[in-house]
Amino acid sequence: MAAGSPSPARVVAVACALAALLLAACGPSPAPPPDTGLRAITLRPTVPSPAPTPTQRQAPPTDTPAPAGCTDEEIAALVRALPAYQPGSGSFVTVGEGGFLLGGKAFVVRGVDYYPARFPWHRFPLADLSTVEQDFATLKAAHVNTVRLFVWHAPFFVCPEHGAVPNPSAFLWLDSAMRLASAYGLRVIPVLNDLPDIDQQRMYEDSGQSIAQTTVIVSRYRDEPAVLAWDLRDAGDADYTPSGDAPAPFTREQVQDWLALAAAAVREADPRHPITAGWANDSEATISLVDVVSFQHFGDTLSLRERVAALRQYTAKPLLLVSFGFSTAQVSEAGQAQAFRTAIRAAEGDHLAGWLAWTMYDFPPEAACWPEPCTGQDGAGLHFGLWHADGTRKPAANALETFAAGP
Repeated sequence: MAAGSPSPARVVAVACALAALLLAACGPSPAPPPDTGLRAITLRPTVPSPAPTPTQRQAPPTDTPAPAGCTDEEIAALVRALPAYQPGSGSFVTVGEGGFLLGGKAFVVRGVDYYPARFPWHRFPLADLSTVEQDFATLKAAHVNTVRLFVWHAPFFVCPEHGAVPNPSAFLWLDSAMRLASAYGLRVIPVLNDLPDIDQQRMYEDSGQSIAQTTVIVSRYRDEPAVLAWDLRDAGDADYTPSGDAPAPFTREQVQDWLALAAAAVREADPRHPITAGWANDSEATISLVDVVSFQHFGDTLSLRERVAALRQYTAKPLLLVSFGFSTAQVSEAGQAQAFRTAIRAAEGDHLAGWLAWTMYDFPPEAACWPEPCTGQDGAGLHFGLWHADGTRKPAANALETFAAGP
């Protein structure tokens, strides 16, 4: 731990106090009504039509945090500046034997990992909400029922030495994104602890800050029925996997210890929503800590089915394919669509809890690089989209629509 930095216990204590302040403003949260519909507190009074008028442009959150040194008065002012989140109403998705349930019936996740075409990765919290709304309308029209959103913590918190002081403008942006998803009938899997600067934050060596921030985020949205599950981290197993000649930056034990702390904090803050962790290759490591075992797969269908069979040797918990896809820089668009159909048939034939395609869009190189200003470099990783960056469909988007509509 750096000299002069607060202890993990102190950081978590501050976060819990902040979460308590934010939740106190809401008062007791009423139980959701026993209906299977989803009526959100939306940006408009009615559920939008398939071709809605874009919402009024909202200023994006700043990516320039306040100075590190914050007084108690400044922190209190920041907390007061953030109004309580008003969740929508409707039924919560739960976990049953082998999969998800909604209103007592099976709910199969058929979704996408989502970034706007020009706002992937670090740029996501800067996306204009009218763009997000148009994309959600497109996904609703394609019968998608779930989006996996990636929450980069840095823009959402200020006063870094205090661990988890909320940035009001950033959280208001996320509030609106949640309400938009709810308005369009989309369930949300927020991916927490995404894109941390591990060299600076040392998340696995001093977990206090990441746990504190996770607690604040989860506490804010714990009563939102549109949240399907909390994903504690995307591909956390990459942090203990060697890359080429470079050794792994952390050990499996370090990452596992952090994951256990994060899971415990989320369960305490929100006992209602299920927990998962979208590991890429070592999903077995998460089994004891999650409600749904997530995995990623970017290979052929035979190896996908072998992967599912192997996981089922370890657990009877539901399995969720949180990322799969095929780059049109490596196969033709027709080949991508065919591979997509084959993979989904395998996933549904093996009775997974669901699947999410990586990703909705291709990304222009200049939008995928960070920090700005930058030009970026094109590559296969930017061409996994089911839609081109300009919004036009690839054949795979037609396949998505066919399968997302269900039987």
